[in-house]
Amino acid sequence: MIPMLEREAITKRGWVTHQDLLDYYAIGQATPGIIAVDVSCFIGQRLCGIPGAIIAPLAVISPGVILMILAGLFLPKAAALPPVAHALAGIRVAACAMIVVNVTRIIKGSLKEWWTWLLCAAAFTCVAVLKLNPVWVVAGAALLAAAVFVGKRIEKSRK
Repeated sequence: MIPMLEREAITKRGWVTHQDLLDYYAIGQATPGIIAVDVSCFIGQRLCGIPGAIIAPLAVISPGVILMILAGLFLPKAAALPPVAHALAGIRVAACAMIVVNVTRIIKGSLKEWWTWLLCAAAFTCVAVLKLNPVWVVAGAALLAAAVFVGKRIEKSRK
């Protein structure tokens, strides 16, 4: 969804900037629900207010819902066929590659200061190594980032 959102919302239509999309993505990570739906809600609200915040997520989820219904009807029988099983294996590999590409893009756009790299490494360690609940890790990272922001504001006001 991220490449599609970038292509549609930034490149083709110019609705938001890359930084806006990263911000919406970060907020979407910290809120419940599907990230693409959250991001579309933010973009819809920015462009058309409350009606946009309602219509945009519906437009994002409709194709997926239709495809899931069709897949649920036909895929169980078709998955037993060798060509379909091989195609699904290829799709899994492609999905992993897409995840790696998107993580790389997010890292390049988000990790600009030394403390953001440190926070990223700490969050990764907490989730991947220590097996902490990602909800608590995201909440903790948000609090730490807010503290850094407030600290910088206080520092600027003293100058």
